[in-house]
Amino acid sequence: MKEIVQHATDAVVCADADGLTVWVNEQFTALSGYTLDEMVGRTPGSVLQGPGTDPATVAEIHAAIAQRVQITREILNYRKDGSPYWIKLTISPLFDEKDNHTGFISIERDVTAYRELIDQAASASQQERQNSTTLKLIGQMSAWLFSAQSIDELVAIIAESMAHIFPHADGTLYLYSNSRDCLEYAGGWGGPKVTDHHFRPDECWALRRGHSYAYGAHEIAIPCSHVINSPGAYACIPIIAHGETIGLLHFDFYRLPARGLSEAQKARLEQKLEIAQICVEQISLATAIVRLQTELRNQSVKDALTGLWNRRWFLDMAESELRRTNKSNRPMALVMLDVDHFKRFNDEHGHDAGDTALKVLSAHLAEIDHEGVYAARFGGEEFALVCANMDCEEAAKLVDALREKVSRAPILHAGQRLPSLSFSAGIAKAEAAADLRALIACADKALYAAKASGRHQTEIFDETVMPQDGATALVSQRRRVTKASVA
Repeated sequence: MKEIVQHATDAVVCADADGLTVWVNEQFTALSGYTLDEMVGRTPGSVLQGPGTDPATVAEIHAAIAQRVQITREILNYRKDGSPYWIKLTISPLFDEKDNHTGFISIERDVTAYRELIDQAASASQQERQNSTTLKLIGQMSAWLFSAQSIDELVAIIAESMAHIFPHADGTLYLYSNSRDCLEYAGGWGGPKVTDHHFRPDECWALRRGHSYAYGAHEIAIPCSHVINSPGAYACIPIIAHGETIGLLHFDFYRLPARGLSEAQKARLEQKLEIAQICVEQISLATAIVRLQTELRNQSVKDALTGLWNRRWFLDMAESELRRTNKSNRPMALVMLDVDHFKRFNDEHGHDAGDTALKVLSAHLAEIDHEGVYAARFGGEEFALVCANMDCEEAAKLVDALREKVSRAPILHAGQRLPSLSFSAGIAKAEAAADLRALIACADKALYAAKASGRHQTEIFDETVMPQDGATALVSQRRRVTKASVA
């Protein structure tokens, strides 16, 4: 029997009734590295089991030995050199002819390769599920991105999406400033809030080299100057729209060291970079679409010369504001404004100079810093303002302050300083008319009265009498005249 067991392909251990080893075959020594002399008098588990051995499996084996019943389990053991290996272990109790328990025999079959295949299959299955989840999240992000109508919406969608796609990475989105001399913080996810909200383009290797840069992915790596206190691997990926770099997406893979990555860690980093690149490509495409939509929208609602809102946008906005005003019973004033003697200005100085003068006036209109005030070029040298939550007296003060600034503003054209502008204005309150068209007519009447009274002043429409024919009459006006002289 000993001769047969000695030549068996499986490892065999014989133990006494107390579980102490009395004999092992040569296959056991070849598998574990331990000789018979090293095993005699010791329990196999005390020699072979290690930190990775499952305690629950060990407890089951001990219970079976105590009950003297056969048990078969797969368990992780450790060789003499410390390397792990898996065995399929069958322990059977031995009895003599009188049914007295005399010992145990253990048959151990090396299943390390089999377990590795199982682990690889499980890992591949998990990776496939993770990839499927990631692709699903990227698809959801894309759907949201291509529904965005502004850069602010894009930023919010990016931050929300990246937090789900990269749950174990922090990230920051930077966009170029209008002057394009620095990148400014736009949003982020995970980690602490950014303390340095802007940096120069030359502080980032990705922007300097014109393509993505992953710190930690290669042996030769130099950190970016804008990355502070980040000991882990990271990636900077430029966001490009219509061939122009408009921003940067920074990923901080803090769980991966920047130096000395193992092969498995390098593979993980490469995978993360591939996913990040796919995300940035979607972001770049969506950004290009939003910028194009914004440009087209601005062309349809912005005045090409002055940059103010145009008549079309103004009428839609004023209509909406008037409805809100009527529902909430809050005040609203409409202002119609016209440049004084503009035809004479054009005749004397030329139409190009007239365009310059309109730009100067428009710049001051655009600078009005008051919530609920919207300015637009209504046509030619005529402008309009909606003053929400403001009565006529308050609107008149705002217009008079504007007139003061405009009358002192220099107009420089073709190397010459031209005379400053003056304007007349008419104001009507929302209650003065039943609809927007009639309200504009009321403000126009007040404007005509200001013109007729000598220009360079403001008139407030005051309806006090309704003639028999039902037509609106401007019977009385309260005049506000700016005292500053026109330069």
